[in-house]
Amino acid sequence: MILASKLDFSYNSKQQLSFPPISGEPDNPCLIIGPSGCGKTTLLHLLGGLMKPTKGSIRVGDQDITQLKGSSLDKFRGKHIGIIFQKSHFVRSLNVLDNLLIAPYFGSGKVDKHQAIEILESLGLGDKLYQSPSTLSQGEQQRLSIARVLINEPVLILADEPTSALDDINCDEVIKLLIDKAKAANAALIIVTHDGRLKEIIPNQVILSTPSN
Repeated sequence: MILASKLDFSYNSKQQLSFPPISGEPDNPCLIIGPSGCGKTTLLHLLGGLMKPTKGSIRVGDQDITQLKGSSLDKFRGKHIGIIFQKSHFVRSLNVLDNLLIAPYFGSGKVDKHQAIEILESLGLGDKLYQSPSTLSQGEQQRLSIARVLINEPVLILADEPTSALDDINCDEVIKLLIDKAKAANAALIIVTHDGRLKEIIPNQVILSTPSN
């Protein structure tokens, strides 16, 4: 579960952002949508503990992450929050399976090869285990990004523009897989995007607008 309320953030005295309440649960994913420049990525970074708000609270499970600092925040984020970034970053010298196996070192610390293979198979990548990530299609790379998050068993999954580079077929497949896998893992899911196609899939929506100067 995630619940964020009364969030403000300021880059400087002239650029201040205020965000509406955000909530998400495993059976009720949240879509945060809006045009470029409205603060979507900033909000995602706040929810993920990558930046600290100037005001407000962000409760992930039973923990208000705005009260954590330094290594305590890093440890909590690594163990409980999974982030799917807009651009996938894989280790080119490692195959698909090994790219997944290194993910737990930055999260739970537990490495389970059998579990990794099961996750990849469930995402339709069972026949790609020993291929280089560079040989995967864009849709397959997004599935690998999802797998890399799932293996750490987070309570919160944040996805930044997960469908921006996908055609309609892959968009539908990837987003439904992401929703299903998050629910199965009992993880809250927040998707940040400007992709209007997702409005028909996720009814729980927060619409952001470009702040006025």
